[in-house]
Amino acid sequence: MASGEVLKSLASDALAPRRLRRVAIGLWCALAVMTAAGLWHLHQDALSGQERELGLVSTALTDEIDRGIRGVEEGLHALRAEMLDARLPADGLEGQRVLRIRADLMPLIDRLWVVDQSGITRSASEAVTVPELTTFSPSLDTLADGALAISSPFVRPGDAGPSVAFAVRFGKPAEPMQGWIVAAMPASLLLGAFSVAAPARDARMYVFRDDGVLLARANAPPPKLGEATVAQQIDGRPELELRTFDDGTTNLVDQHEVDRYGLRVLVSRNLGAVLADWRSAVVVAVGGLLVVFVVLLFSVRRIAISDRRHAEAHVALKDQLTRASKLESLGALAGGVAHDFNNVLAGIVGHGELAQDAAIPGSEQARHIDRMLLAALRGKALIDRILTFSRGGARVCAVFDLESVVREVLTLLSATLRPGIVIERSLEVPATHVKGDPTQAFEAVMNLCTNALQAASPRR
Repeated sequence: MASGEVLKSLASDALAPRRLRRVAIGLWCALAVMTAAGLWHLHQDALSGQERELGLVSTALTDEIDRGIRGVEEGLHALRAEMLDARLPADGLEGQRVLRIRADLMPLIDRLWVVDQSGITRSASEAVTVPELTTFSPSLDTLADGALAISSPFVRPGDAGPSVAFAVRFGKPAEPMQGWIVAAMPASLLLGAFSVAAPARDARMYVFRDDGVLLARANAPPPKLGEATVAQQIDGRPELELRTFDDGTTNLVDQHEVDRYGLRVLVSRNLGAVLADWRSAVVVAVGGLLVVFVVLLFSVRRIAISDRRHAEAHVALKDQLTRASKLESLGALAGGVAHDFNNVLAGIVGHGELAQDAAIPGSEQARHIDRMLLAALRGKALIDRILTFSRGGARVCAVFDLESVVREVLTLLSATLRPGIVIERSLEVPATHVKGDPTQAFEAVMNLCTNALQAASPRR
């Protein structure tokens, strides 16, 4: 029955580390799930916050572009009205002077041209050729009265960068003087205050015409696929989404349209830069999870080792209890035998004392009786030791004369010597006292002398 209980206890102790390991892995998985949920929410917050910021910047820049082009349009319509009233000369040196003055008065415009219906420049604020009339949208041939056309970007010798031209029609089909007033300005002015309002260094800005022509860009490389192809890629999509540009980068994009002039303004940020802080948080979170996992494994291992040692100690304690039970039974048996033998020794001692009283003092018979009583008392001391062992008591510890114990042993052995064997005494350390059990010392000396006598050969 006891062995069965030990086996059950060992089986239970073996299953405990497995259960603990499962619990630890379950806790770590729950922590990993919560961490992943938190990181996902942090990811969404980073994207939504950047989307709101891009939306505000894109809206502000779109309004700024609309206001700027409206100013150009109003200036061109004022020139058109002056020409219709014949207050603005259409050609000659006077026309050139007047156009130069008007160009200086318009804040965004740096050049003006008056071009007739056949495409001939009648006058210009500077001696620079007019941009190609075929690059305007809408087409100048079909341009409605009062409408504004915008050209593709162009570069003239001596320019610091590309320019964009605007054109309005003047004159009517029945009138002899017909054509267009063309105004040019640096394309970079379409970007407005982007350099100041940009949310980050990686932000980009594009300004497209509705037919896909790229008019201006900031912090962006030239499109590899061509201006029209890039515009087609963004056409017809939601205002705000993730897109992959032709340079291979994934960007968060917001776009708005200037409906009056057929323009589209696109502001973007690199997704990697937007999520840089989030990725750092992911690295820290994953590192923390790994550290927690290692700590949990180490803790489970330490607990398993502790449980195994506890189980081993439990088994050892069981074995010790079993041995103690056996020793207790043996002690009880020895105690019973010792009690019976003690009763026999009590009879021997009692009759010996009676014989000692009856013997003549100093006679050989009295000496034999004395030795018999001494041996009986030694036997009684031995029985007392056995009884002490059976009761679990402490051993006797006292200071005694060692030489007297040795003399007593030699005296007892002298009566049992075989013929031819003589004991010679040479005790050179008198009055030597030791601390211990005198009975055990007597037994030790007796065993030594007995072994010596059994190994000795008789004298011839």
